This record gives sequence, structure tokens and C-alpha cells, in this order.
Amino acid sequence: MFNLFCLSAKHQSAQSSPEIDRTLQCETLIDLAPDAIFIADLNGIYTEVNHQACQLLGYSREELLGKSIADLIPQEDLLKLIAVRDFLIQGNTQIDTWTHLHKDGSRIPTEVSAKILPDGRWVAFVRDIRSRQQAELALREKALQERNSHIQLLYETTRDLLSANQPLTLVKTLFAKLKDIVGLDAYFNYVLDEERQKLHLMFCGGISDEIARDIEWLDLGCAVCGTVAQKRYQMLQFDVQHSDDPKTQLVRSLGITAYACQPLISQGKLFGTLSFGSKTRTTFSPTETELFQVLCDQIAIALERSQLIASLQEQTEELKQNDRLKDNFFSALSHELRTPLNPILGWTKLLQTETLSSAQVSQALQTIDRNVQQQIRLVDDLLDMCCVIQGKMRLETHPVNLGFTIKNAVETVEFAAQAKAIDLRLHLTDAIYTLGDGDRLQQVFWNLLSNAIKFTPKGGRIDVDLSLVSSHSTWGEEKVTNNKYAQIRIRDTGIGIDSGFLPHIFEYFRQAEGGSTRRYGGLGLGLAIVHHLVELHGGTIKAESPGLNQGAVFTVKLPLLNNDNPLKKINPIEPRKIDYIDRNFIESFNVSLSPESSYITTTIINSAGSLGGIQIALVDDDPDNLELLRFLLSEEGAKVKAFNSPEKALEAIAKSPPDLLVSDIGMPEMNGYEFIQKVRALPSQQRRNFPAIALSAFAQKIDQEKAIEAGYQAYITKPVDPLQAIATVAQFI
Repeated sequence: MFNLFCLSAKHQSAQSSPEIDRTLQCETLIDLAPDAIFIADLNGIYTEVNHQACQLLGYSREELLGKSIADLIPQEDLLKLIAVRDFLIQGNTQIDTWTHLHKDGSRIPTEVSAKILPDGRWVAFVRDIRSRQQAELALREKALQERNSHIQLLYETTRDLLSANQPLTLVKTLFAKLKDIVGLDAYFNYVLDEERQKLHLMFCGGISDEIARDIEWLDLGCAVCGTVAQKRYQMLQFDVQHSDDPKTQLVRSLGITAYACQPLISQGKLFGTLSFGSKTRTTFSPTETELFQVLCDQIAIALERSQLIASLQEQTEELKQNDRLKDNFFSALSHELRTPLNPILGWTKLLQTETLSSAQVSQALQTIDRNVQQQIRLVDDLLDMCCVIQGKMRLETHPVNLGFTIKNAVETVEFAAQAKAIDLRLHLTDAIYTLGDGDRLQQVFWNLLSNAIKFTPKGGRIDVDLSLVSSHSTWGEEKVTNNKYAQIRIRDTGIGIDSGFLPHIFEYFRQAEGGSTRRYGGLGLGLAIVHHLVELHGGTIKAESPGLNQGAVFTVKLPLLNNDNPLKKINPIEPRKIDYIDRNFIESFNVSLSPESSYITTTIINSAGSLGGIQIALVDDDPDNLELLRFLLSEEGAKVKAFNSPEKALEAIAKSPPDLLVSDIGMPEMNGYEFIQKVRALPSQQRRNFPAIALSAFAQKIDQEKAIEAGYQAYITKPVDPLQAIATVAQFI
């Protein structure tokens, strides 16, 4: 305003000496002004300029006076000049950037503040902004360089992360680059331990090993990194040494003055934290903190990708392994099915020649019987496996005396152990009860004992211990809730178990390699079924072995029957000696019994009683099975009417009901369940209430229960044991 006042006073009429003096003073002040000053008349012709204006454009005062405004700006700015004039005429003031022409023709960037005075003259204050523009350009170039370095760092980091199997291993390299770009002195990479729910220091830099050990573990919510992990957002701590925030105490103790901690999160999952610190700076710029977060986001994405790839690779390998196991299983299954068929078929062909001696015929029949029983056991294992996989394995629970159950299992394998001169020793504590399925538990112990005998060489030793053990004993994840439980340990001096196979010993289709599969036979199902049966009883089973040729120990633990359980007060049935020997199991070791025991079978058959006079209706769609049963029952004196279809049998029964019905279940047109329901629906009570026995190759308990519910009174499983069939029929006489 003072300059404008002086300019106005200078052009007023000079009537006195004081006025002249004041005008001269104003001219002097104008020359002393730091900016160039231009004054033009209504036509835009310069009438006054100061010394700075002459220096700015390289003209003398005399050269500038008389020039127009348009003479000192580029042609392309003339339209802008007209617009500015119209704007100023309205009484406005404008501050804008312009370009002025130097006397030598060069262009000078300027900042102009212009206004039109009340008398119509133009006045403009012009400032040279070349230095300012150069400074701004330098700042822009620096910012551009920083941005380019950030982009380059992001590119290199992303590239490296895409090819890295372990993304966190690149953190050290990343810090080295950031150290030069940003000016860092320390970094800390914590990884979340999901099991312990703590942060573990994986990598760090700029601190001593001793300090690193002191801060190796960090609780969630503790210090800056723990808080970031808990809150899951970036935290910035500037001018740390003057901070009184308790969370920064650890950072302050390290001499850090600026600190930025970022969470490593991808798809909502926290992997850990990554933080950077400087001892020479007090702050980080917004661009730098944004760079930190973007880099950490890239690392988190790479971590998720790495885990996903590892998981997919693991699943792929698991699928391949399962395929290999299934291939091996089906190969073993083919072998195990075909092996017994060879002697069966061979001896059958020889029997058909009728050239064998009586001793050879006896040998042939025993061999056929042994191999048939082997196939039955094989099929039973397969059925048990299916039940386990489908979750259909069921137990018929009652109080079980474990000592008696183990003794019964031992009796079935005792002769096989003697045949190999194996020292089989029992150490049993009396009166130990559990609530379970006695048959299934005997299956467990029989399987473990059979394996022990199978894999123990001649002259070896097997110890069977039954004892009470307190639940505070060490046993992995204890499943037994009683104070005490029953422990059964079967220890052998056999071939042992390789440490690499031991973790897989209870898995389906798994067998130890090294040639033992075909040497010892089997499908690799037995121990898997045993494991499931033990768990169904609320127990645990564990296998241990020091290694190959050093024996093995199998430990089964079962919950005890509660003391307040009334079932325990029931007097148990004392064991009875039964003259029965599993000939097939014994002969699988290529040994024979002495003396010969075939007379036992003859005695049983002869004592089974005559079926003479009983009318039996026999139904089976398979002609071979039908003829076998007809012959078997007829030989015992029964009068048998055989039908190959349920429709024919139903028609005959409606006319003349039998004393007993024996019917197959799996028939094509009408199954055995439908058939018995139609029989029971016959109008005459006399014709529908006779006993019926189901006959089927469906051997599971659920199949037997279904048959009983349908209307049968008994169930015979194929392949038919002649003694069992006759005994079952005889009980209805």
C-alpha cells in the first residue's frame, strides 16, 4: 500500500516544495524495493520502472520507458493479457506466474502482482522466480528419484518373493536395501507361534546377539510389536527418545529414535510383524511409511502363497502315497486271494482223478480246508475294514474279564508258538474287568499274539503282561479318566520294527518294506483294525521297537469297569477247557499236530444228533450251494425240499408248510428279507410260524440283526461250516 501511495503521489501536480520532496522520496523508495516495479498508462505503455526492473530484463530505464506491456511478454501470452486487463478493470488484484522476455531474448519466469490504480494506470510488482523454480525442480527430481527407488525396490522384492520358497529369508536382503534408501539402523522380524500364541524373533539386524536372545519371545500386546500383532495395524513411533509411552521402553533402550512396525497379514491371517528403526532420524515421511506397509503386505502375501504351495505339495504327495498304498494293497490282495486258490484248485483236480490214496485224499482235504479258512479270515478282515471306514463297527458291551479273554486268545495260538519253540509266558493279574465286547477284545489279543508269533524266529520269546496302572503314568495324550486302568503288554524278541515305519504301523494298507510283505503275507489290515477296536473301547494302543532285529512291544490300555457299576457284581462265568484247535493257523507255519486229531471232528458229527423226520424247505438261487446244503441235511436224515427261487418256495409253503425254513438272503428277483416277510404274512398261522434260518455271505452283525428283525430266528454265514449248519438246525428240533 505504501508503494501504491508513493506512485500516486508522484503523479500529482507539483505546487510546492514539500510535495516535490515527497515525490523524490517515493522514487527513492521504489528503487529500494526488492521486486521489479512497472507502471504503465491506460494504453499499456510503461511510464515508470525501478532499478530492479531494469536489472531483471537487461534494459536501461530509458529503453524500457515507452515500451508496451505486450513488448515484454511472449506472443502466446497476449490473449491472457487481455483477459487479465478485463479482470483488473473490475477493481480486482491478480497474482499469477508470467514469462517475461529479456533483452537478449531469453525467457524469465516471474510472479506478477498487478492492479489498476483509481486514475487508470497499471502497476505491477514482478519477482524473478528462477531460483525458486530450480529449487522446486530439484525437490521434484529428488522425490522422483526416491519414488523410482521405491518402485524398483518393490519390483525387486516382489520378483524375489515370487521365486522364494521361504519368503522370510529375504528380509535380511530387504533391510540392506532399505538401509541405504531410507537410512535404517535396525529391523525386527517376529513370527507368530500359533500353538503358544506368542511372537518369536525369527530375524533381526542392528542389535547384538545377547539382546536378540533377551527379546526372542514376545507376548501378544507387549511392547510395540506385540501391540501391532494384537491390534493388527501399523504403528509409528517418532522422536522415540522423548516418548513416555510404556510400549516404547524396549525401543528406547536400543537407542532408536524413529520406529515403524507393520503387521504381516494376508487374507485376514496374521503371520507376524516386521519393524524398522533409525537411530539418526526422528521421523519417517508418509511416503516411507507407506513403502514399509506395502513391502510388508507383499511379504505376507508371499508367506500365504508359500504355505498354500507347501500344503498343496503335501496333499499331492499324500495322494500319490495313498495311490501307491492302494496299488500295493490291491497287488497284495490279488496275491493273498490267488495263493490259497492254487492248492484248492490243484487238489480238487487231483481228487477228481480218483487216483489218490486214502492218505493223499486226507492230505488234500486238510489242505483245501486250511486254505478256505485262510480266505475266510481274509474276507473277514476286509469286511471289518469296510465297517471301520464307514463308521459302522458296533460293539456288544458287557463286563469282560481281561485275564480270561487273554487266556482264550493264547490258547488258540499256543500250539503255533510251541511249533516254533517260542517261549510264551503269561503274567496276568486276576479279576481285572473292563466294559467291552469280549469277542472283539479277543480278536485284538489274537491279532497281536499272531503277529508276535509270525515275526518271532524259532527259539524266541513272547511275554504277555496284564496289570493295573495308575493314570498319572506318562502315556502321550491320556484318554482314560479312571484313577487306574488295565494295561496289556505283549513283548517279543522278533524282527522288530524300523523307526521309519513305526509312525505308520496302525495305518490301513501299510506294511513294512524290505521284502517282508510277501515273506510273511497279509494285507496290512490287522493292526489298523486292532487300533480302531481299542479306541472304540475307550483305550489306547502303542507300538515300540528299538529297531530292526531288536523285538517289539505293543501296549494296550483299557478303562476299568467302574467300582460302582452293578454289572461288576455279577459272578463271572469261569473258564472251561474246550478241546478245539485252530488247525489252519497252526498249519500256516508248515507244522503238523501230533497225535493226529481228526477223530474230534468225527465225534462231533456223530454226536450232533439225527435230523430224521424233520421237514426242511431250502431256498438258494445258487445251484452249487443249494445242492451242498441239500446233501448235508439229507445225510443227517432230514427231508429236504430244495427251491432255486423264493417264488416257487412261497407257493409250496402256502400249500404245505415245513418244520423249518433255510433261505439265502442275496437272491436277485426277491431277496431273503422280502421272502420271509411274505412267508410271515401268509393267512394261516400254522403256515407262517415255523422257525426260519437265514443263510448269507453278508457276514456283519448289522446283517444278522437285519435278518432277525425281518423274521428269521437264526443266521448262518457263508461259507457254510457243516458242523455249524447241522448244530444250528438241530437246535430247532
